[in-house]
Amino acid sequence: IEPIQVCRKAECTAPSQHPLFDEPRIWNNEKSYYTGTFFDEVYYARSVAELDRGLFPYENTHPPLGKTLAYWVTKVFGFHPLGWRTLNALMGALIPLGIFFLSRELGFSLFASSIAGTLSYLDCARVALSRIFTIDIQVTLWIVLASISLVSFLRIYLAEGLSRKGIVRCLLTSILLGLA
Repeated sequence: IEPIQVCRKAECTAPSQHPLFDEPRIWNNEKSYYTGTFFDEVYYARSVAELDRGLFPYENTHPPLGKTLAYWVTKVFGFHPLGWRTLNALMGALIPLGIFFLSRELGFSLFASSIAGTLSYLDCARVALSRIFTIDIQVTLWIVLASISLVSFLRIYLAEGLSRKGIVRCLLTSILLGLA
């Protein structure tokens, strides 16, 4: 058993000198995807790193589009927590706008649509999922966009029957649901 090294705040410059840290030999100060991630980010960030190295991603429980998009975003912003969380922050910010347009497409008034978008903006689950790198927020955005396209297709179908514009909306809905 090693004795605890006690120091004053001004003297404590490393975690191994802190009075509550009595096992400095097991402390790992290396930066890796294990120490720079939160919750399930360990798996997704590792998949992005493997895509960067040309390997098949270890984690493949979700459709690969989210990790592929994150790979391209990390090429721009760098491979670090801010880099791989940027895409989810952007997609999470677009969801309230999508909810607004979905409610408008459903025929609600501008006021009611604004309330729907505002409530979506204040949703804690959306905020939490937008702050970490998991694929869930990306799937949510694709589903919201697919819902807008589906409602648009149904409006066209009920008004005009099966038209070229309706078929395009139906195909767009299918593509968006495929992306999810």
